[in-house]
Order: sequence, then C-alpha cells, then structure tokens
Amino acid sequence: MKKLFILLFLLFAVQVNAATYYCDPVAGNTATGNGSAGLPWGTLESVFDASLIQQRVHKDYPAIVEELPGSHPDSFEIKSAGSDVVVDGDTIKCMTGYHGRLNEAEYYNTDYITIEPGNGETPTFGSIQFHPGSFWKLKNLTVSNELIGGGTWPKYHIRALGHGTRGHSSFITVEDCTVFTAADTSEWTAQNWTDRAGDGIILPDYRPGNKAINNTITDVKVGLNIGGDNSLSEYNTIRRFSEDAYRIKGGDNQVCRYNDMRDSINVDLNHDDGMQLVNQATTVLDVNITDETILIDVSGWQAWVVGRDVTINDVDGSHEVHTIASSVPVDSNTLITVAGDLTGSTPTTEITKHITNFTLRNNIIIGIADADVPFVSSVQLVFLGEGCHGWQIENNLLVGASTHGISIESPRDCNIVNNTVVREPENPGGNLPGISLTNNSNVDSDNCLVRNNIATNFSIAADSNHTEDHNIDADEESEWQALFVDYNGYDFQLKGTANAVDAGSAVETPSTDILDNARDANPDIGAYEFISSASVTEKIRGRYVNGYRITYRTRY
Repeated sequence: MKKLFILLFLLFAVQVNAATYYCDPVAGNTATGNGSAGLPWGTLESVFDASLIQQRVHKDYPAIVEELPGSHPDSFEIKSAGSDVVVDGDTIKCMTGYHGRLNEAEYYNTDYITIEPGNGETPTFGSIQFHPGSFWKLKNLTVSNELIGGGTWPKYHIRALGHGTRGHSSFITVEDCTVFTAADTSEWTAQNWTDRAGDGIILPDYRPGNKAINNTITDVKVGLNIGGDNSLSEYNTIRRFSEDAYRIKGGDNQVCRYNDMRDSINVDLNHDDGMQLVNQATTVLDVNITDETILIDVSGWQAWVVGRDVTINDVDGSHEVHTIASSVPVDSNTLITVAGDLTGSTPTTEITKHITNFTLRNNIIIGIADADVPFVSSVQLVFLGEGCHGWQIENNLLVGASTHGISIESPRDCNIVNNTVVREPENPGGNLPGISLTNNSNVDSDNCLVRNNIATNFSIAADSNHTEDHNIDADEESEWQALFVDYNGYDFQLKGTANAVDAGSAVETPSTDILDNARDANPDIGAYEFISSASVTEKIRGRYVNGYRITYRTRY
C-alpha cells in the first residue's frame, strides 16, 4: 500500500507541475515573449533555436544505445540547463501559421512533451525530425514539404531516427496529423513524383513504444515506416504512394490494425508494396565457434540484439534457432553469447533476426480504388521476407493485381486466418493475388495455420507441418460476383447466398470480423461476417478525415 501511495503521489506531482506554453508565428516573439498565452513565443522552430526546450543528451560517446533516460538517468545530462523553460511533461500549444522546420538532434525526455494546436488553431510545418529523441507526442499538426517553398525539399515529413553514436529514438507518438507532399498532384509527371514525393511518417528505430494513430497521409513516397517493440499503428489513412504504403521494421509485439491504404503510383522500377518486410540479417565476422560464443558484426542494430531469437545458417544447409542472451555490445566487433550449443557449427555469412508476435489485423489495402489515379501500379499487397515468427494475420481485405496477396518467406508459427484476397475490379486483366508460404534457401517455413480465407489461389510449402483448411479458392469474376455484395463497386461484404456463409471453422479464428461485428458459432469465410437482418445501417469503420470515407455497409 505504501508503494502504491508513493507511485500515485509521483504521478500526481508530474501532472500538477506540467506547464503549457504558446507559440504564435503571427503575433508572437521568441525574443521578448515568455511563452504565455498573453506573451507567446514566435515559431516553434525559433523556440528550439533559442534553447528554450530542455535538451537531455548522453554523457559519453558512443552512446549505450539500449538505455533510456528513465531507466538509466546517470547516463544522461541536461545540455541546455539554465536556459530551458519547457521540460518533461509540458505541452506546447501552436497557433495558426507556419512554424518552420524542426530538425532536432538528441532530445531525450523522461515524460512526453506534447506539441499540438491551440483551440481552433491550424499550425503547419514543413518537416519535423528528431535524431534521436524520446517521449515526444505530435498531435493534430499539418506537415507538408510544399510549405517550405523553393529550394531543396527534405523528402520526409515526420521522422524519428537513431544515430550511430547518439542512441536511438523511442516512445514517439504521431496522432491525428495530416501529412502530404503537395496539396494537388493531379498534374504531376512521373519525374515530378520521383523528384518531389517525400516519405510520410518514419519511426523505424528498433527501440520501443512508437505509435502512429489516426493520421491522414497523402501523395507520398512511403506512407508509414514503423518499428520497435510494442509499436502501434492504427486508424491511419494512406492515399497515393509511389513506393510502399507501409514498411515494417524490427521489433517484437507490434500491432498494425484498422489502417486503410489505397492507390499505388507506379513511376519507377521499384516493386511497390502495400506492406513490406525486408529480410532481417547481419554478417558473421568470425566462423571460429567455441561452445556458445560467436563473433558477430552488430553495427547498425545493437539495440535490437539482446534477448532476440536469431537463425544461424550453417554451410551444410542446416539452420537452428538460438537466442542471443548477452548484454548489448557497444562496439561492432564483440563476442556475444548465444543460448544453445554451437560446437561444430560453421555459419554462413548471414544470421537472420526474427520479428515475433506481430499482429496484422482489420486492415484494408487496395492497389487501385480511384479510377483517376495516374501511373497505375500492380502493387504487391503484403510481402513479408524471412523473419516472421508467431504472427497473427487476420480479418484483412487485400485487393490488387499482383500475384502477391499475402506472400511470406519461411514463416514459423503464424496464423493466416479470415482474410479476403481478391483481384481489383479496376484491373480486370491483372494478375491473381493469392496466399503463399514459401521456404527460402536459408530456412524452411513451419507450423503455420491457413484457415477461413478467400483468395484467388493458395501456394503453401509442402512438408512444412502447416495446417490448411476451410479456405475458398475463387479466381473467376463469376465467383466474386456470387460471393460479394457489389464486387465492381468495391463492397466485399458477403451476400447472404454466398458459399462462404457459415462455412468456416471456429477453431483459432477471430471472434469479430473486419468491422468488429461478432462472429457466430458457425463463422463465415473471409474478412466479413454476414449479419442477417431486416434493416441495413451504414457503419463507418475508424475515424477518417479529409473526405475519405468507407462505404461498406453492416447489416443489423
């Protein structure tokens, strides 16, 4: 009880001491103001430049990259002590107008500093970057490279990165923001897209706690690029992307749900993806293994290493899963301990990092939803390289014209359940997207469940201990017309007469569908559960803005 009282007291103290400051690029003045509502500062960029925001940095270089200020306070120091006003837990209210570009190095907080609009205000930024930083919350901001004006654009909008000697970013939240390269790209040429389009929201570090929630991202190169343990992306809308809508980076226990991604733009030789995970690998420097010790080059992903599962590939073609159990090395040439006996092993040049317990649920990816989109692309819908262990892929609607509907290299212990994968109506001559689990040259897939899916084809690696049942293989338009309420109108809910209704298995399947409708004891196959009723009420899923609207109907 005493410990609980102390914890509550500390939390209350933080809330009481938190302050609110104001920035006004029109009426404010950073030199003469004090940040109050009556005497606001100028642009937020000028506030950072004036060192009015506390800057916590690592004491020594190179940084011990796995440390966070809250857990290792002795490793950090306040660089701007004496001049800073805004500190951990404070809020900065931004008024209407252009606040410039934030490009800030080493801003580690122990509690969130929130940047958000004042009541009824619409602040704008050209770009925002922390490299690195922790505990920043960006809410309801508009960020566009176009606002920068002439000169060279940075090719990103909101970004938090790691640094080789300064450490890694973590606990960055971007919520309710509007991000776009330009307000009107209807006259852009393919070269304009190549030269101008910038990435949307980039939170790719391997450290924990990153969140992207309910953002609208349009006319970009990469929409979302997010990683880190326990990262969350939900209710984001992405429209018109010239590379990938969503890139997955390293980190366990990530959740990606209720996102809507549409309209791929094909302007170069990049194989565009709705969602992509590239193979996770590093290089072995020393093949002289003694018992449980191996010398590995961990440069670039030190913070990711500790306690992770890796697959060690031997030159004889065998491969074993081991867990790196040592502390995280500071340099890139350090002996680390691997759980498991490696005596006699001779590894090849790669060790594969695994991403475990990823949840991919209730998302929509459509290659072409707008018939007027230029430079049409046959986007790969979900393409996942080696490293997927224990993933849950369920209730997703995937519509495109690439052979890759859900394609996973060497997955292990993954469930692919109740997804709908179909060719897009706007591309009747396109390829048929299927569900594919393959073995690559390094690692075999193993122990995956493929159940209750609708897809145009299934290619499941043989001799890999997979379970495949209660799926519907539908590869003709006549079959799609029989299954869906309005195939040509992009309404992929089930008709009451569809052969998918009540045809699924209730074992290890989700209790709700893509619209959060409850599934009954005899669940339907695919992402949507048919709900029989005399009345029909339109249900809008998620929180969509800027005119984008889901028109799928739910029957009550």
